[in-house]
Amino acid sequence: MSSIQVKKANYQSILRYMLQHNVCSKAEIASELGLSIPTVAQGLKYLGEKGMITSIGTMDSAGGRKAVGYESVRDLKLSVGVEITANHVGVVIINLSLNMVYSKRVRMKIYDTDSSYDRFAQFLNDCIEESGVQKDRIMGVGISLPAIIDESGRRIFSMNEEMRISHDFYSIMKDRIPYPLVLCNDANCAAQAEITARNTTEDEIYFLVSQSVGGAIIRHGIIDQGDTCRAGEFGHMTLHAEPDARRCYCGRIGCVNAYLSTSILAETAEGDLQHFFDELPNNRDYHAVWEEYLENLSLAIHNLNMCFNRRVIIGGYLGQYIDPYLEDVRKLVRYRDPALTERDIQIESSRQKNSASAIGAGSIHILSYVNGLIED
Repeated sequence: MSSIQVKKANYQSILRYMLQHNVCSKAEIASELGLSIPTVAQGLKYLGEKGMITSIGTMDSAGGRKAVGYESVRDLKLSVGVEITANHVGVVIINLSLNMVYSKRVRMKIYDTDSSYDRFAQFLNDCIEESGVQKDRIMGVGISLPAIIDESGRRIFSMNEEMRISHDFYSIMKDRIPYPLVLCNDANCAAQAEITARNTTEDEIYFLVSQSVGGAIIRHGIIDQGDTCRAGEFGHMTLHAEPDARRCYCGRIGCVNAYLSTSILAETAEGDLQHFFDELPNNRDYHAVWEEYLENLSLAIHNLNMCFNRRVIIGGYLGQYIDPYLEDVRKLVRYRDPALTERDIQIESSRQKNSASAIGAGSIHILSYVNGLIED
């Protein structure tokens, strides 16, 4: 790396650290990031000139000279994230720390008609008005979809067959939404929100289990989308190959999605997933459904483990409820392969429990802004 590239990397590291922490001193930042005090001082001066951080005066001290405290200006810029599923639309507005300053989720189906697209755009604009944020701070809108989308965030290659949205969705919406627009895959969005929540640079597998199933392959804290942006489509791996296996919405039989969609659990409880898990400990019928579901979940995770041999993070709707049952999942995975050690079976729930796909969609503009902040 050239000296300029090193300087950019250091300044970005300082900014990211400050966005994830409260008041910091030069010494604390230098110690945590392994940088010299002069490097940190230069970085803080640069970021202060950009309006990204501010000095708050001296910090409390148990003795000795009091250090000057600095904090990031997290609401300097904002981004809007939207999650569209077959039956719902969720909207969040996030700041530079990816903290939500507004959220709303409603039941809404979007159809391939002008009136439906107009209604969606109006709902989005109403949310922004309702939030009360300064519109000139909004950098853009990111929309999460259960779809395969190219790296430009504009072209949809394929989409969940339950959706009724045109593959020209970007072109249709860009003139209806008065902000820069980008589209993104729902699982990749959720995985990005999880990466930020964990502040990790490790190799992991994000397993999105919601009404549809997907995922992401994370390498060194970065999502690997594959050669044609199709990596991580775990929902369409074949889980059962019997002739009478369940049919997936894609038309094939035996897909993971057909056995792990959370709709299977919700439909048992009249469409209410929360109610299913609330009543699960005392309801025999729910317990029987759950036992079968866990068998299929453990089989899918075992397959992921055999392919990637790294930590599996369960996210999506299931990630909100799986914590009390994680040890059951681990035991079932171990039962399938007794040779596996505890280190081999690393299964966790997501830390970003709610609105992960919407937050991840909004984060695209945030990350682009932070990464482009440091000039030559």
